[in-house]
Amino acid sequence: MHHIASNRHYSYSLALIIAIIFGLITINQMLTAGITLCLICIIFAFMSTSYSFIGAGLLGYIFFTILIPKAGLKIAGMPLTVSNVLLVVFLISACFYMLINKQQDIFEENSIDAFVSVFMLVALVFFCGQFIVSFMKLGFKASLMAFIPNVTPIFIFGCSYVFLRNRIDRLLKVLQISLFIVVMFGLLQLIFGHYQTLIPGVTVNYTDYAEDGDRVFEQKMNMTSLGLKLVGTYQNGNLFGSVLLIACILGIGFFKKSESWLGKFTALIIIVFSLIEIIATLSRSALLGLALGLIVLGLYYRRYLIFILATCSFGYWFINLMGYDERLYQQDMTAAGRTFQYEDFFNSFMSMPLLEKASFLTVGKGFGFQSEMIGDYQLTIVESGILNLIMYSGLFGLFLYLAPLFFSGYAISKIRYESNDRFFIICVFSAMIGMWGQMSIDQLLNLPPTSNNYWILTFTLLLLIRNKSNSATSATNTIQNG
Repeated sequence: MHHIASNRHYSYSLALIIAIIFGLITINQMLTAGITLCLICIIFAFMSTSYSFIGAGLLGYIFFTILIPKAGLKIAGMPLTVSNVLLVVFLISACFYMLINKQQDIFEENSIDAFVSVFMLVALVFFCGQFIVSFMKLGFKASLMAFIPNVTPIFIFGCSYVFLRNRIDRLLKVLQISLFIVVMFGLLQLIFGHYQTLIPGVTVNYTDYAEDGDRVFEQKMNMTSLGLKLVGTYQNGNLFGSVLLIACILGIGFFKKSESWLGKFTALIIIVFSLIEIIATLSRSALLGLALGLIVLGLYYRRYLIFILATCSFGYWFINLMGYDERLYQQDMTAAGRTFQYEDFFNSFMSMPLLEKASFLTVGKGFGFQSEMIGDYQLTIVESGILNLIMYSGLFGLFLYLAPLFFSGYAISKIRYESNDRFFIICVFSAMIGMWGQMSIDQLLNLPPTSNNYWILTFTLLLLIRNKSNSATSATNTIQNG
């Protein structure tokens, strides 16, 4: 094991990065946040020589990101949550570990590792270049506020792929436990009420609670004609609906994959109550995503179509039983104002000069872009993570987001024989498709909790495919040698 004191280049790199972070942030009058980040870098970078420590830390990041993504407060308008701190800490630690141990082979010779290494290189170059350009055009704070939720989860994706590839069983346990707890908290909130189950600084951001008090949920666009949306620990019904979408579909996978009665019972609880709660979020976009994910799963496994139809029938019955049909079946030709936003988006694009159109489609307007008058139309952030990503980084940025999903679909097609592992892999893939369905009409890609969850699913899916592919290759080699 290497030590910082014996690695001069490591020490110089650490000092340089800390100086750059401190300088940039203090120049922009964010002294408190700058000092905090520097202390985090100094303390935890010293721990980055331990492979096992980084792996355990990343599992902790996953657990808290899914369970209590809002736990923490805000400094200078930027969320300093447990999840974000762990992300920064272990991203830096993982990077330094790989620099120190650069003589070791991080990636092996297989197609999954090759894809991840190329993807991370291209993403690092493109998105960091985009951030520099955005910083020069739109200012540091605005660029950073957009860059963090949209791009930093991609970097944690790369680190997690490296440090958790030998901890797949632990990763799946953390996913199941965190989804179970978040679903159970949602059930408590549904039974006892939002403010009766509120824990400031844990289930809601402390700064939001201090500013809004007994209207903290109303201020997050959760009011409907039927009352508050169910928000769980996500402070917003649509965001909570997203994690429930994941829970419901992965719960199906856990139920089939688990060998113990406790694992199956836990998975069944996740399936049933996540379905009830996703309806109680009154989020039509989440229900759309769930339906899309279940359809994809049904296309892969047609013998389960009856189960999927039964699930949908139960959901329809529960909607009518609870009187949620008034909200969920409401005739709204504007889709809660979204159609006006999309119309302005496309009209703004059509009003651009030819070269500006080419630039917009290629690299977008930059991270931190908010609005701009183009002709008679206003180009602005809209309720669509996909369109916003195009606005930030163009079609190339959108392609980078989609590339792991496309590659995973191709890799799944190569897994020929049936097994519980393959079924679970397709459940994760279906959940990601469902998230894209919801992200088409919600800003999930652009917000920290849900964008983090998406990339957690992404590296989980690729690690599962990698493990399955390696097992198949080993079995083939054993047969040939035998």
